[in-house]
Amino acid sequence: MARTRVVIMGAAGRDFHNFNCLFRDQETYEVVAFTATQIPDIEGRVYPPELAGSLYPKGIDIRSEDDLEEIVREHEVDQVWFSYSDVPHTYVMDKGSRVISWGAHFGICSVLRTMLPSSRPVIAVTAVRTGAGKSQTTRYVSRILRELGKRVVAVRHPMPYGDLSAQACQRFATHQDLDHHGCTIEEREEYEPLIDSGFVVYAGIDYERILRQAEKEAEVILWDGGNNDTPFFRPDLHLALVDPHRPGHELTYYPGETNFLMADLLIVNKIQTADPRNVKAVLDSCRKHNPGARVVQCRSAIRVDEPQLIRGKRALVVEDGPTLTHGGMSYGAGWFAAQEAGAAEIVDPTPYAVGSLKETFAAYPNARNILPAMGYGDQQIKDLEATINAAEADVVVEGTPIDLRRVLHTDKPIANVSYELEELEPGKIAAAVREVLVIPALGGLLAACAAGPRPIDSDVESGFAIYRSGRLSTAQLEALCLEGVEELMVLDGTGAERECRFRKTRCPQLRVRYDVEQDVSVPLSESFLEAFDAWIEEARAGGRKIAFRCRHGWHRAGRLAAYYQMKHQGLTPEEAREVMYREGRFMWKFRFLEDQVAALHDHIGGRACTVGDEHCVRRAPGATLLSADACP
Repeated sequence: MARTRVVIMGAAGRDFHNFNCLFRDQETYEVVAFTATQIPDIEGRVYPPELAGSLYPKGIDIRSEDDLEEIVREHEVDQVWFSYSDVPHTYVMDKGSRVISWGAHFGICSVLRTMLPSSRPVIAVTAVRTGAGKSQTTRYVSRILRELGKRVVAVRHPMPYGDLSAQACQRFATHQDLDHHGCTIEEREEYEPLIDSGFVVYAGIDYERILRQAEKEAEVILWDGGNNDTPFFRPDLHLALVDPHRPGHELTYYPGETNFLMADLLIVNKIQTADPRNVKAVLDSCRKHNPGARVVQCRSAIRVDEPQLIRGKRALVVEDGPTLTHGGMSYGAGWFAAQEAGAAEIVDPTPYAVGSLKETFAAYPNARNILPAMGYGDQQIKDLEATINAAEADVVVEGTPIDLRRVLHTDKPIANVSYELEELEPGKIAAAVREVLVIPALGGLLAACAAGPRPIDSDVESGFAIYRSGRLSTAQLEALCLEGVEELMVLDGTGAERECRFRKTRCPQLRVRYDVEQDVSVPLSESFLEAFDAWIEEARAGGRKIAFRCRHGWHRAGRLAAYYQMKHQGLTPEEAREVMYREGRFMWKFRFLEDQVAALHDHIGGRACTVGDEHCVRRAPGATLLSADACP
């Protein structure tokens, strides 16, 4: 049988991971090439046989994206998969339009199918754009975890710019490890701050292998995302940074919008330097498009180690490279620091640019007046050093996360700038972290199932929590039991054969308070809702953990979750429906649930039903919660 011929468009990172998850060892596919862009000098290599698998004894060529049309036509390619990040939606579809005009299919890989499940709780830090503040957020979360007494390992998004065979699975614990692996400036910017704080960092190419190694020494895995890419591991808590300096980008950049829609916690950062109107626009966007997420406002606190070096001087500002290049920014923390410290002048580096930096300024004119710390290879580091030394400046203001003096020599003093995340209302992020770490084993067990238990609401102080779920596996029941869930409502009538049997042998604390097969096409009754509300209030007052489930966790559970969120969390019908659709599957088959949710909202408000009678809350008596236990 002929194999489906595939090209993967990438930038030496996500493309390799997608191959490893979806195509390696798949005999029905033949990946004829990777293409490369965004990062200088990463094409012209080979994805080696030891990583590509037995189907590719010669490896897989990595060619320039400029050759894509030639590759598609020459190899009669069937499918082209887009696999890199931080580009506008219009850019993606322009690429797709070209590909389909050449005769191939064009696609984007599933997030769920490329996220690996872990046996440890996973906390993921991502963003809607490069330069939004992921690194400082990762450091902030790592400190929270340390204060909670957890052993943390950070796993960084891939940056394999060297020998791919040697970079399959890398572990960094010291600066000597960085030297040993020949890390570039780009890699050091991400690894050094975590290493300096005493954390181990993993990175590389084979993230299945990386994850299993990290699990051996970690109680918690901290995913440190790159660009605005989605996580490689299934997170138990997903944090996404939103940037008020670039309002609207949360909806117009790939795959940042995916992070924006998936996140459990949306962090609006850098509000102290953003236009208040843009802050409001971003906050409104969060509430409208991801109403189920909690929103945390933060400032990026900027500090200079020696501000006296800057005051009254000509300052050359060096910023993180990707933030200025494909991140599209024209300033960063270093620029703000130079202004606040009283620099007499910010020196334009473009007249002094050497070698590859001339090409960078030509490709990214937005970066003029700031020097991007481009350092993907030895030559770029030499060009950066030569440009700094040639510039007519009195001081270098370094807004990168590392100390450049470790990798280059300059004839000018360097004022180091640091930036750390600060919550406007301290404690919100820590509370979210604690919720997923109540029992360390719970995160990985729940993450392995798309319709597994998911929290709806909780109160850390009292201990109250409520979960929704689909049908539970034995492992998930064990996890919930250890988590302390005491009572359960079963909406598909199978509690006697599952939860009740489990209780007899493994979890005597668990009570099934309701075990009736509901018909999702039949609206809920007043008596059921009254009993449900009484159950909630009883659990809240007693600080108990409770849950409800149906077969898949999508329709019956989704309807009841929408009712809870409208009545007890203040969501609008539109917001509740959006959460229901995002959490569910095959919702297009159950459009009547939209009207049922509207009717539930009318019922909550004591209003007459505004939709068709067939969707309104029933006044006839319905099944109620049992007073004690539905198990025989």
